[in-house]
Amino acid sequence: MRTYLETVQGIVSALAENKVARVPEIAARSGAKLLGSMNPITGLKAPIGFTMMSLDTHDKFDKLAEKARRGTSRTEVLTDLQDILGNCTGCHAAYRLAR
Repeated sequence: MRTYLETVQGIVSALAENKVARVPEIAARSGAKLLGSMNPITGLKAPIGFTMMSLDTHDKFDKLAEKARRGTSRTEVLTDLQDILGNCTGCHAAYRLAR
């Protein structure tokens, strides 16, 4: 989740500086390749809804990176980012770590 947050901050910074060309590299950091660094057991231990939302979020970052590579507008990046953040807030509303 921290990586998601760092990625979102990086995208917002790039947009604030009007540097959409930086978005593909930044968005890809939270794409599906990030899953390769995770222990597969983690996904099996998590609730299925959490895992599905996580996979969808990685996919959304990959799609945003690809769209930005093709030369999308700042508005389209923000629209995609809005959708990604919807996953973030939805997940945080639905799931909590047990203490």
